[in-house]
Amino acid sequence: MLRPMIAPIAALHGLSALAFAILLWITRGSPEVPATVTGDPSLPRLEGEGVVLHGRVAVPKSAPLFVVLHGGPGGDHRSLLAL
Repeated sequence: MLRPMIAPIAALHGLSALAFAILLWITRGSPEVPATVTGDPSLPRLEGEGVVLHGRVAVPKSAPLFVVLHGGPGGDHRSLLAL
């Protein structure tokens, strides 16, 4: 009873593997990673005690310090500028 179903299932698995291999081949290459503050001096940076961070000061230096951290990798600080 199961024997007639083996060939179509095997064909489906083979086609799936072939489609996956083709998609891998089409999207090959190394992704572009944007430069960090160590590689791009035009980015806003904060330096202190030998540490360089990508950061932005949005208030006068006389204002109290308020640090806001954005989300994880790929997160962007621009959504927090209204704070």
